[in-house]
Amino acid sequence: MATYSAAEIVGKGLTAKKAVNMYTTANDTAKPVGVFQPKTYIGVVYSWLAPDPSKGRAHLYWQFINSKNLTYYVRHDSTAFDVGNLKAQGTKSEDEKTKEAAEAAAKEKKGAIAFYIEKYAPWAVGTVLAAIAIKETLRSKPWQ
Repeated sequence: MATYSAAEIVGKGLTAKKAVNMYTTANDTAKPVGVFQPKTYIGVVYSWLAPDPSKGRAHLYWQFINSKNLTYYVRHDSTAFDVGNLKAQGTKSEDEKTKEAAEAAAKEKKGAIAFYIEKYAPWAVGTVLAAIAIKETLRSKPWQ
């Protein structure tokens, strides 16, 4: 499962993947005031509140502000939100960012031309060999 930093989620819209409770306070003892059903748009994340046992929070909460300037919260659950929707908004997981950083470092170290030759040469050679094999197969007409 992809992991996203909370900072990456701020400013992005969240959609419920399963039923998600809505709260008016970010406190684990608070009673839900509503429920977002699956495939329902929750809103654009304004901020987050980290777990803080001294404030009654054992979980991370996402903070939203609606069009009437009212604040509401949903408790974080890694299975509760549509990750595809986040990707569509350009959000990158920690794994994707790590992979991009590693590629950038390799490109810097080897130089752009050597990096791309090493990365794409096997595909290019494979494509040429496949094209030759297909051409020879068609030329010999094995189906006749």
